[in-house]
Amino acid sequence: MLKKVFLSYCEKDTCIADIIERSLQEQLNGIVAISRYTRDVAYKESFKIFMNSIGLHDFVLSIVSDSYLKSMACMYEVGEILKDRSYAKKFLYVVLNEEERKYYPLDYKDCIQPNIYNPTGRLEYILYWQEKYVELKKKLDCISEYEAKRQAIDDLAVIKGIKDFDIAPFMAYLSDLNGKTFSSLKDNNFSEIISIILPEFSTNIFNNCKSCEEVLEIGIKRLYSLSMTDYNQIVLFENLGSHTSGLIVVADIISTYKQHYRQVAVDGLISRAFQTSEIINISNVECCEDYFPAVKETKSELIVPIIMGRACIGVLNVESDKMNYFNPTLQNQIALLANLIGVAFSKLEYSGFKRGDVPYISLFCNKSKS
Repeated sequence: MLKKVFLSYCEKDTCIADIIERSLQEQLNGIVAISRYTRDVAYKESFKIFMNSIGLHDFVLSIVSDSYLKSMACMYEVGEILKDRSYAKKFLYVVLNEEERKYYPLDYKDCIQPNIYNPTGRLEYILYWQEKYVELKKKLDCISEYEAKRQAIDDLAVIKGIKDFDIAPFMAYLSDLNGKTFSSLKDNNFSEIISIILPEFSTNIFNNCKSCEEVLEIGIKRLYSLSMTDYNQIVLFENLGSHTSGLIVVADIISTYKQHYRQVAVDGLISRAFQTSEIINISNVECCEDYFPAVKETKSELIVPIIMGRACIGVLNVESDKMNYFNPTLQNQIALLANLIGVAFSKLEYSGFKRGDVPYISLFCNKSKS
């Protein structure tokens, strides 16, 4: 169920790639997998094989700079994107400008903004690749041994593809679209990009919340609407007293005939999910030795960590009286909600509730036993 995003960028723009990846991972942790060739290609593994895998990704996000349009590796990636007839649906991009220089090292002097919005500027890039082709071809003609120039021959073929087929349509595509600046996307937590990658990821659900209590109330209602079970909890790690801290239920929607509790056992599945920051999906609790039998009717359970920044602050816990209830689609939807709660808490600068004043929002579900 992971959405796979290929992050295409020039090594000189690594600082921008880091900002984008960090923001997406903080909001979509465990839901979106991001590939970066500088990190994901193993030692001696072929870059070409890895770049050919672009077609196996759901989206390609390109960070377009002047250096990007002059990089053979980046333009090779562009060529792979253009081979896919549906690339327009999976291709996302950010065009940089000189305002982004503040994110670069102080001694960085290269041009950042690509000159693609006028005909003369676009022609300069076409001429750049034509000159690269002529320069390399002249040098190759001076070498007679094939083995000595085999790699250069491959490079020449790549450059020919860039100058003949890739650079012009790519720049025309970029200039025809009214892309937003990196700064405006960053200020809005890249919500425009996220809405394309995950249309179901609503960044507005908690926008009007003025307190963490409002987040909890909206969150538990949304959890119930997604799960459609009669046992739903939001559990946070809180200071419960001068010498006591632990996991405590802060919001729930539970059927009236099922047991209610606030403090969570330290050796159960909820505690394990919190400690490991990993999703736990139990299709049949009777086969799980670590299941704490708080509710006799429960047959399956899903526990999803709530991540704020890089720290786990709690979990969403949902139980069902049916086995194999939490399919991958439902798990993904609840994981999205958990991420939204983490982002909302971060915006509200949550650092725990006041000691002895931990809220409890309990909305009863009147589902009958039958």
